[in-house]
Amino acid sequence: MTDLAGHWYPEHSSAQAVATLELDQQTYRLQADGQVFQGKQATLNFSQRIGNIPRRITFSDGSVFVCEDNDAIDRWLGQVHHHDGRFHLLHRLESQWRWVILSLVVVFVFSLGFIWKGIPWISTEIARSMPIEVYQKLGSGTLMGLDKWLLRDSELPDEVQDRINLRFEKILNSIDQDEYHFQLHFRSMKNLANAFALPSGDIVVTDALVALAERDEELDSVLMHEIAHVVQRHGLQQIIHSSALTVIIALLLGDATAISNIAIALPAFLLESSYSRRHETEADDYALEKMVQAGIDPVHFANMMRKFMALEANGGAKAENASATENKINSYLSSHPATQERIERALEYAGRRAGS
Repeated sequence: MTDLAGHWYPEHSSAQAVATLELDQQTYRLQADGQVFQGKQATLNFSQRIGNIPRRITFSDGSVFVCEDNDAIDRWLGQVHHHDGRFHLLHRLESQWRWVILSLVVVFVFSLGFIWKGIPWISTEIARSMPIEVYQKLGSGTLMGLDKWLLRDSELPDEVQDRINLRFEKILNSIDQDEYHFQLHFRSMKNLANAFALPSGDIVVTDALVALAERDEELDSVLMHEIAHVVQRHGLQQIIHSSALTVIIALLLGDATAISNIAIALPAFLLESSYSRRHETEADDYALEKMVQAGIDPVHFANMMRKFMALEANGGAKAENASATENKINSYLSSHPATQERIERALEYAGRRAGS
């Protein structure tokens, strides 16, 4: 005979009554609220044991008996070979350190794999499924904000802007891309030579970039690259990826406000940088292929990368004297790292064009 003390709850009621449950080999006897209930023990259903959480014993009429004496319940279940005595896997697992450690390792590996591979894949699929109208709204709002806080009116002569716009239209015709409404915007920004594309198809070119390009074909190669970001929907992918990554890391650490800490910001930055490099490679390949198709020598892209590298090398001393705000703006918008690998890739395409 096993006696259990606890509380009894009638069916569909939160009212509790102090109760005693007597269990033997074949039957049970419940005393609660001045009443006595009896029946066969096989009709009782026991919840699984998880640590020291109180157990719930459910009767055939739907009422529930709650008891904290887990050890006594386990002993009785084992003695009478009750059908619920076989299902205590979670308790056994959490009671052994080797299984706890193994579970933590599995969760860590799965979480890392999901962050590294799962989120980029999900971001890509979501971005590809978005209607073009969403991109248009994102682009218009973003450009207005940039014009208000970061960008200034271009000082390029009208004839220069008209010439570049005409070449831009020829580029668009050569790649046969009419899904997006592409538009070129000329702006000035702290003498920063840069171009960046918004998800809507709006492409911003700074005055300093136009001055940096000694030939129209060099500027064409940069515009091809930015068109690729739009066509391949990299902008929205980056937004979705960044948002998801921030939320997941905050959830894993259990403190959303801690996302500003360097311990969290650093891994997030490293993961995000890797994702950006993949986008840059995809955009480079798209641009170089389209340049070959349009009869533009990819060597011009390599020349622009060399100029970016020279600017980066010469800009080290200037960056030391720049304000924190200027450096932050430059690092945020200069998302096109010029590397020797990209130059070699462009020269490889140029060699294919020359050999064809």
